Amino acid sequence: MLTLKKPLKPIVIYKNAWLLEAPALQLLAEEFGTPLFVFWEERLWQNVAELKEGLGLLESNFRLFYACKANANLSILRTLLEAGLDLEVNSVGELWKGLKAGYKPQQIIFNGVGKSERELKEAILQGIHCINVDSLSELMDIVHIASRYRKDVPIALRLVPEIKDGGLEGLETGHSQTKFGLPPSQLPEICKVLKDHPYVHLSGLHTHVGSQLSNPVSYRLALERLLGLRKELEKALKTEIKHLNLGGGLPVEYRHEAYPQKAPCPGPDKSFAQSFGPKEMALVLKDVVPQDIVLYFEPGRRLVGNTAFLLTRVVRKKTISARTAPWLILDAGFNVLLEALSYRWYFHLIAAERPQAPHNTGYFVAGPLCDGGDIFPIPHTNCPFYHRLLPENVEEGELLAFLDTGAYTLEQMTYYNGRLPAAAVLIDRKGQIRLIRKRETSQALWANDL
Repeated sequence: MLTLKKPLKPIVIYKNAWLLEAPALQLLAEEFGTPLFVFWEERLWQNVAELKEGLGLLESNFRLFYACKANANLSILRTLLEAGLDLEVNSVGELWKGLKAGYKPQQIIFNGVGKSERELKEAILQGIHCINVDSLSELMDIVHIASRYRKDVPIALRLVPEIKDGGLEGLETGHSQTKFGLPPSQLPEICKVLKDHPYVHLSGLHTHVGSQLSNPVSYRLALERLLGLRKELEKALKTEIKHLNLGGGLPVEYRHEAYPQKAPCPGPDKSFAQSFGPKEMALVLKDVVPQDIVLYFEPGRRLVGNTAFLLTRVVRKKTISARTAPWLILDAGFNVLLEALSYRWYFHLIAAERPQAPHNTGYFVAGPLCDGGDIFPIPHTNCPFYHRLLPENVEEGELLAFLDTGAYTLEQMTYYNGRLPAAAVLIDRKGQIRLIRKRETSQALWANDL
């Protein structure tokens, strides 16, 4: 921990994004280097409180399982455990990390399309709360393991609701053109399997429409589909289904509406703008939730997305053509923000030390990697002139900040081009700086090579 004489007090900019004053940013860059993720613990607690308050409008029982694929840093996991959340994992590695953070097996749900037999065995022997079954083949593996070890195994069936929300391609997971879930047409065969095996118990139904959803009605449609299938399955199996799991998908504000109306290029599209919150979701669900069911939710991005920014430095400024904008080469590329490449994701970029200055000058912005795709454009727009708006006269050595980088960043960093992943610090609730992910040394580049 870096002990400060005065507690750090983040400043809120735009709608929900936040930053630190310039002296604090310079201190962090000097002490920990760049690129550097900076997390704010208080914002994490605020997000938890907002979620619980909104879902409280349901006037029915619900349970929150944090989707740790968004961010499985131990400090983040422990904070959310302290805040009263349970855990959703997608691999045995995330299961191990959750146990290391202090979660009990009965607090953990295991999701995912490719659970291996080894992973299923570990989850079953640990006695976790529930396995969300994604295929008939997976169910047969669970039956085999449960019978071999004579272990009772609660499962939920991940079903395809055939819902398209209209968000980004690749983030929609609720229809049969994706790799996720069981089609309802396979339910008769599943019922036959479950009737013959006493150790595997159907305790719930699960679905997940997708990430960064655009319409709360998608949740209502998903719940109505699950309720209809619940009746069929309870009748066929003569059992009681105790929970319905609607997954995650609550959107995060990335766009911030910061591009001026007369800018020569449009800002990012609506997929990166928050359109609703937990209260709106609860209101569309409220009158269709039966009182004899517990609703499960698996929030990920919504809890951690806006809890961090990435501090990065301009390494080089160069002009290639007098007819185009200059290039700014940063010390952070898609090795640090992989979604900028894989989904052409939009992270809003500002001049960190002068965030209130007019951001009306166009620049091409890129990372340091030897790869033509290592750029930070305005995605999903036709923009022939420039990529990003920043103040005039951005120079080498200046600190910039990508906002809302708390989700799917630490988990996706790579060693590409021999560049080490970024470190991360947390501003705790007392305003002190705590290192939560150390910067690796060069030995990490060859530690596993033979």
